[in-house]
Order: sequence, then structure tokens, then C-alpha cells
Amino acid sequence: MEVESAVTGPIVLKEFLGQWMEATEEYDLGRGPALDFHEFALSEMQISSETMVELDSECSPSTLSSETDPTNAEVLLKEIPDGTELGTLEIQRQDLEHRKTDSAYRNKVLDKMKYRGRDGPWKHHVYNRDESPDQALAHFPDVIITVQIYRPYSRKKMLTLDQEFEVLGQQLLTDLRGKIYCISDYAAIGDFSQNPDNPCNVLAKDIYKSGFFFIEGTFYNDLHAESCRDYSKTIIKWSKDRNTKSSPLQSQRMETVRFIDLTVRLGQPYLYMHQGDCEHLLIFSDIRVTHNDDCHFIDKYPVLTYKSRERKPKCRVCQQHLAKWVTYGSPLTPEDPCFFCDTCFRALHYDADDKMIVSNVQVYPYPDSRKTVFTDS
Repeated sequence: MEVESAVTGPIVLKEFLGQWMEATEEYDLGRGPALDFHEFALSEMQISSETMVELDSECSPSTLSSETDPTNAEVLLKEIPDGTELGTLEIQRQDLEHRKTDSAYRNKVLDKMKYRGRDGPWKHHVYNRDESPDQALAHFPDVIITVQIYRPYSRKKMLTLDQEFEVLGQQLLTDLRGKIYCISDYAAIGDFSQNPDNPCNVLAKDIYKSGFFFIEGTFYNDLHAESCRDYSKTIIKWSKDRNTKSSPLQSQRMETVRFIDLTVRLGQPYLYMHQGDCEHLLIFSDIRVTHNDDCHFIDKYPVLTYKSRERKPKCRVCQQHLAKWVTYGSPLTPEDPCFFCDTCFRALHYDADDKMIVSNVQVYPYPDSRKTVFTDS
């Protein structure tokens, strides 16, 4: 039986938007002045103005909530209102407090949830639709592209979807790159074996800022900083020296290209690489045209619509606490690298005077994704 390919043909995004506008030109799809609802209701329902005013006040959506009701879904789910006598809410309050103070219990609870690999979309897919003169409006109509980012490639692990974004066609590729979270960016620079109490002020993302997207034979290099390197030069030179039969590879600066300028294929695996050799598959899964229910503020995009839950490794000694340190080359560990909580790490590798009792051991803090994943957004 012939299986249909999950990859589409090339789609020129600028042509896609132009064809849609041409095909819908004769229809009112929200591009023109909005129709006054009151005038429409008066003419269709054949009621008086007084009746319309009464219906507007009695049936308004604002009557469904009070001024004290939380408007943010995350607050609604995580903060129990004071003054309630419901026993179920008191139990929920105690459980939430237990999760905050006991990370092992929190992980145990999350592992038993139905969607245990998913961090609730209510945390990220939040649109502020209130008009504000301080927020720049996006140019509509536009295309919204759904971009999926997978976890770093490894031959030993299955491909896992890590993040999903919605980006506007008018945005630069650098806008998306700045939103992508990878734990490799938050690795501490330097060996902490001699002084583990040193603060981790310098991270990998502050030193190694280079990266690129590889889409349809073109390297889009991030060269916004002077320290950035053009990773594509070596690859393009290798391709020319090998006399490959594929089309010649090209390169452009990421900060000068907008998504609307791309030609993509839905379902086709592309590449995002950073930190020298950290490779993520990048897939465009959907393209659509904006509508009135979409957020109109450009600073809200790219919108994070999905984030897999990080499974931080536990300490290999106590198997209770989450890892805070990772060691390389330690003769005291059964595996290399090895993960430790702070208590077990110090008890095994240091004496009473806080001196390292073994040599030639490299020690690095293990990043806490719960503190870093949304701080740069």
C-alpha cells in the first residue's frame, strides 16, 4: 500500500498570504471596519432601543464575574481564595504548599498526571487583548507559523518535542531564536571543584552566542554580536570540496530575514544549531492566516504554546533530591558523568575542611530549568 508523505511541497509564505488575500478580497473577513452589533441586532431582531439597552445590561458577559475574581488562569489554578469554608479547597491549599516545599513530592505528583509530559498551556498561551497605547500593534492580515523545536539530537534517545511556538510572518528569525530554551545555554563556565561556593555568574549563552537555522539549503546565521562566528563557512566549504550533487548551499544573516520571506515545507525536518554542536530538529507544522481572535500585540509573539516538562535527574546517591552538581572523571562514582545533590556531593568529595579529597575531577553546577526556562522571555 502506498503511504502518503507527511511532508508538503515548498510553500512560499509571501505568495501564500497574497493568494489568500486575493481569494478573499470580496468577503468581509475582519479587514474592514467592524460591524456595529447594536445596529445589526436592532435591524434583525426588530426591537426597540430601550429593549436593546436592557438586554445589553442584563446579558453582558461582565455579569458572569465579579471584580474580585481572578482574571489569570494560572492564578485561578494555583492560588486558593481566602475565606472559603470548602474542605476540598483547604486540602488543595495544603497540597500546593507541599509541592512548593518538597521537590520530590512535586515530581511524584506531576508524574501521575494524565498529561505528565506537558506543562500546562495556560502558563504560556496567554493573550492580553486589552488595548494599550504602550504596546505596538502587529500588521494584520499576516501569517502565523507554528514552529516545533525538538530536544537536542542524540543517538541514544528518541526524538522528543520540547517546545512549540506561534510566530508572525513579519517577525525576524532572531525573534524566535531568542525565545528558544535549551539547558546547554545555561551551563556554567569553568570548573567548580576547588570552590563550589563560587557564584555562577557566567553562562554559556553569554560567551558562545553563535547559532544558525538551516532551512531549504540556506544557513541563517545569528551574527548580531561581534563575538558570533559564522558556523556555515566550514560546512559550505566542505560541501564544495566534496562536489556534492545537491544545490549549492547559501548563507544569510538571521537578523535581516523575516519569516514571510521564507520558503518552507510543512513536516520537513530542518536544523537549529547553537553552542557549537547542540543540534535541534526544527519543524514547521502549520501555516494559517491571522484572524480577529488572535492577539494583536506584536510584543506577545512568538507565543509559546507548548513546553515539555523537564525531567531533572535525581542524585545518584540518595535517589531523593534533584541533582545540583554533575562530575566528570571522579574515581568515586560508578558512572561518568554522575549527578549529585549538594549534601551527597560534599559528603563524598570533600573533607571536614572543605578540601577536595580526590584530584583530576571536573565539577559543574547542574542548571535548574525551573528557574531559567521563562526568565529570558
